[in-house]
Amino acid sequence: ELPDSVTLPGTTDTNGKGYRNDNRSETTHLSRRYTYTGPAWYSRQVDIPAAWQGHTITLTLERTRPTRVWVDGEYVGYDSRISAPQRYDLTQYLTAGRHRITVCVDNGESIPAQVRNSSHACSESTQTNWNGILGRIELEAADAVHISDIRVYPDPEAKSARVRITVAGSEDLADGTRLTLSAEAFNSPRRHRVEAVTTPLQRGRAEYDITLPMGENALLWSEFSPALYRLTARIEGHDELQTTFGLRRFAAVGTQFSINGITTFLRGKHDACVFPLTAHTPMDVESWRHYFRTLRDYGINHCRFHSWCPPEACFTAADLEGIYLQAELPIWGSLGNDDSLNNFLTTDGIAIQRAYGNHASFVMFALGNEMSGDQKVMNALVERFRAEDDRHLYAYGSNNYLGSRGHAAGEDYFVTCRNGWADDYSTHTRGSFSFADAEEGGIINNTYPNTRTDFSQAIASCPVPIISHETGQFQIYPDYAQIDKYTGVLAPWNLEEFRRRLREAGMESQAEDFARASGEWAVRLYRADIEMDLRTRGFGGFQLLDLQDYPGQGSAYVGILDAFMDSKGLITPERWREFCSQTVPLFICDRVCWIADNNIYGDIRIANYSPLDLAGRKVAWRLSRQDKGRTIATGTITIEPQPKKQGVLDAGTIATLL
Repeated sequence: ELPDSVTLPGTTDTNGKGYRNDNRSETTHLSRRYTYTGPAWYSRQVDIPAAWQGHTITLTLERTRPTRVWVDGEYVGYDSRISAPQRYDLTQYLTAGRHRITVCVDNGESIPAQVRNSSHACSESTQTNWNGILGRIELEAADAVHISDIRVYPDPEAKSARVRITVAGSEDLADGTRLTLSAEAFNSPRRHRVEAVTTPLQRGRAEYDITLPMGENALLWSEFSPALYRLTARIEGHDELQTTFGLRRFAAVGTQFSINGITTFLRGKHDACVFPLTAHTPMDVESWRHYFRTLRDYGINHCRFHSWCPPEACFTAADLEGIYLQAELPIWGSLGNDDSLNNFLTTDGIAIQRAYGNHASFVMFALGNEMSGDQKVMNALVERFRAEDDRHLYAYGSNNYLGSRGHAAGEDYFVTCRNGWADDYSTHTRGSFSFADAEEGGIINNTYPNTRTDFSQAIASCPVPIISHETGQFQIYPDYAQIDKYTGVLAPWNLEEFRRRLREAGMESQAEDFARASGEWAVRLYRADIEMDLRTRGFGGFQLLDLQDYPGQGSAYVGILDAFMDSKGLITPERWREFCSQTVPLFICDRVCWIADNNIYGDIRIANYSPLDLAGRKVAWRLSRQDKGRTIATGTITIEPQPKKQGVLDAGTIATLL
């Protein structure tokens, strides 16, 4: 009997357990009101009905830290997975009647130090190293003969899906038992039901590989139309299991990505698990749908999870909203001959593939953030995961070696800030840098402002798509009005300290001006950086450091949205989409400042990553005075047919007297 009680799902933080934190001097991140690191014990009595006898009984802990489990004091086992559900087979321990299940959750030394100290799965900068159990906590009784796994391999060209089924308890199958597969589109205005396929099962055979023809009217999944199917697998008289999938092929074709044969451009954001009220990832679909709808409002079609993997609800929401996801192992550091770390990451990575592999949105997977160390170890991990599941594109990490070594053989794509090291900016793949790792801060900081510079030289030597890593790290002075929004487990004592310093300097009345001025300047810089990506022919995409504030790592308020995904009032979604959308018009010229009586001249190009062919469409342009709104000149250009429908299209030129 344990002396205290908590509410699960939840954490020690949400339950107000642990050590009260009174350190108000921490300024590098938000502060936990309660902290705790180490083993925590959770225990509950359960009543097992007599009808469960003869069934397989499984305990599921959807999201937690490494655990050990006991039933009535008898040790069951250990599970280290922190990125996917943990499942314990309790069949032999749970007879009919009352039992006590005890779970020890350890957020301390059970997690390798390299994971616990820096990854966004555990870092105090983001979701914190919480202790507890989140999401589903279930005991489930299944028939002795049941479907233990479904994997769906969509083939949009053949309008079919290959379905791999694993049957548990197959030695108990009766002669003539049949497996039926059926599927139906469920979230599209167009209805489509797939004709069912039936397969005879064989006693003792567990694995089945079945092709499900979907017909000429099959619906494709993409950012443009995220149509999903619900697949039902049923074993007559024993079990039924469902999964969802999308009929899609996300591929690397040359130096760009494609979705179902259409060239696409990844307009992405980095996600560091910033959820200040709970200090942990949401576990419900609706919260994640709201999150992704906000991203879509700002033209974002891609999300990269920095050194962590989100839960099932996130993948489900991204499926529904048409967002391309890159998950990562929970590490930001170095790999070598550390068997304990490597085994931990291998177990976690395989669990990620098996838990979330059917999701249409799960298109990319990387080993972690800014990895270093032994590249052979990285290659071995990727090849192990690729052998487990080849439905995703793989990379050794995001911004490995800070890009200094360039692309490595075995990577399907390359997330980086530079493609190899050079003394100039020729290898840079983002416009702005910290002065610590790029002389004079990069292209935007140290070259004459223009709208012609791009990254074509940097990507020329890379055979796979390049994605710009953490583009646009532009700091914005904090808005202290947001302090009142922190009503959850994290306290904004860093913001309070910054405000105190400003007050002592006699400048508190200027705080709003600082936030507005730095914010408007950041918006202009974001536009410059993003348009540099868009006008680069053959570029793969970008991942913003963040669309929202990142309150860790020195309190990085870099977002046009705050940590709660609310607008700071700096720019509307409509204005942001002028330079971050499927189709963006670009004015290509050598300067952004012109002198009276000069000719204004430049090229009109269209970054078109919509599914449409823009040939024959007209581009209307107007030159006007911003202060008085007076029109100086207008014109219309017809877009001529181009070699490719998607990409950077040439529309024409403008030359007119100012």
